[in-house]
Amino acid sequence: MNTIEQIIQAKTNNQFLKYIDYIRYPKYKNLVKDTKITFDFPITVLVGKNGSGKSSVLKSLYGCIEGKNISDYWFSTKIDPIEEGEGDRNCFIYNYPSSAGNSNYEVLIQRATRKGNPDYWETSKPVSKYGMNLNQRNKSYRKKKLVTKIHFLDFHAVMSAFDKFRYFLNSDRILESNNYLRNKTKLLVSALTNTQLIQQGHPPKNQNELPYSLTQNELNEITKILGKRYSSTKVIRHKFFKIWGHSTLFNHNGLSYSEAFAGSGENAVVTLVIEILKAENHSIILLDEPETCLHPGAQKKVFNFLLEQCLRKKIQIIISTHSKEFLKDLPNNAIKVFNELPDGKVEVINECNPTSAFYYIGEDVENKKSIIVEDKLAKEIIESVAIDIGDATYNQLNVQFHTGGSKEIQKSIAWYSKLNEQNKYVIFDGDELISTDGKELNICNPDLITLGNRNVGYLENIIKKQSKIEQLNFFAFNSNERDENKIEAYINYLTFFRDKVKFLPLNTPEQIIWDQEFLNSLAIISNENKQDIISESDFKIKFRMLSQFIFRRDNADSIFSTQKMLITHWLKSKDSNYSAIRNTIQEIINS
Repeated sequence: MNTIEQIIQAKTNNQFLKYIDYIRYPKYKNLVKDTKITFDFPITVLVGKNGSGKSSVLKSLYGCIEGKNISDYWFSTKIDPIEEGEGDRNCFIYNYPSSAGNSNYEVLIQRATRKGNPDYWETSKPVSKYGMNLNQRNKSYRKKKLVTKIHFLDFHAVMSAFDKFRYFLNSDRILESNNYLRNKTKLLVSALTNTQLIQQGHPPKNQNELPYSLTQNELNEITKILGKRYSSTKVIRHKFFKIWGHSTLFNHNGLSYSEAFAGSGENAVVTLVIEILKAENHSIILLDEPETCLHPGAQKKVFNFLLEQCLRKKIQIIISTHSKEFLKDLPNNAIKVFNELPDGKVEVINECNPTSAFYYIGEDVENKKSIIVEDKLAKEIIESVAIDIGDATYNQLNVQFHTGGSKEIQKSIAWYSKLNEQNKYVIFDGDELISTDGKELNICNPDLITLGNRNVGYLENIIKKQSKIEQLNFFAFNSNERDENKIEAYINYLTFFRDKVKFLPLNTPEQIIWDQEFLNSLAIISNENKQDIISESDFKIKFRMLSQFIFRRDNADSIFSTQKMLITHWLKSKDSNYSAIRNTIQEIINS
């Protein structure tokens, strides 16, 4: 069982005790009214383009904890006023497990106006217009905020003391600032090496805190992430460079150097590891773009570190990110996509596969799912449904039709299975489905083949039934091919068939989109001709006849134009066949 599976099991067994189940927003910044975000998996990633509201959600989650207030991060100014509609205040509602086990026990936090403090946020009694339960003890009862420890790390603000001075306090006279640093670093060295507090000024005030030496466990985790073995590392908070900030002294391969010569990624990882390892069990961690300044390999290792600590300490982690490495292994219900709508509002999609999420943040989709179908019409139908689902789905697919039809595709499956083509799928017409009394025969499931039946003759018989091909020469075996090799190839074929082969819901794609009631409404077709079409049982011939009546010709182009017209009408119907194809596409996307 991998780490993600263990986390799911621990969550199912209610081992995460201090946990926000969901948060909803009747009115909050630019989110669509009544947006709800669920936290079904203990690690949640918020994904979206810049300015879509991910950081704003993190700040509201910070304000969910007892002793913390969102006004620490969001407050009104003359240039950015917080506007409230009459009787419609900015607010959010969240749920956490109640000791009484009441899952609908919600906390409402809303912005209020107080004298001398225009950014006062407070818990409120339940409000019926927000769909809250008014039977919570009594109508005026205000549930308390969640009591736990929370850690909020914004990695754009994780900046060393040296960088704060160099980029924000430094004058244009570089030589003078360099001389200033040379002088002040003497005090820094003294504080680090002598583990002492240094005082200056009148009256004397501490210019630093005592340095902290990283534990071996912390050093080991940093080494795993960055691939550099540190013999020791010290961190000190000080104001030797005019304002309070952190400095780090690294020792690596006998070389000692400060954050001034370390990469920004090193400082970020040190901060992250110390914060997470010191976090209490059942606390909540909020991370804003932890991938900042880290290469993809280090990002992946940071993600693995977070998974391990989530499982070990049963902590809830919520991450705002643009990194593929934080997305690609998570379950779909852990990925929340922030999608800006044409009116400028932002919707939150609560469940999304990683590839779709890449699309929403403007990344090119790699390793698209390739779907092989029998003909041009099947391709058009599947692509039309994918587009109807959404661009994020459509852009993950590459649909192709095989000019040789079903027989050639059956033969190609032997090749796909041999090459272990993970992103290759086949959707046959429904008439290729082996069935009896309308039920699919599960003859292609290798899990049902016992060891005793794993012989060449038995497997060949199954494949002949499934492929409807008597001669299995498409496996291209040598005349002296060993039985073990044949058995392996046959099992691979059946495995591919089980996992990668799907079927359209009816015998032919023409049958799926045909709508006699709609055609009856077309005034251009006479009643006599309609009857001729109705009485025809072959749907391919039906389309030829219809094309003749509509376009006065029945060549391939006019027939396909007729079919596209009916596809457009069929998409609006959302009938059971549409639902079946939609489900098939989503199964492929999510596999």
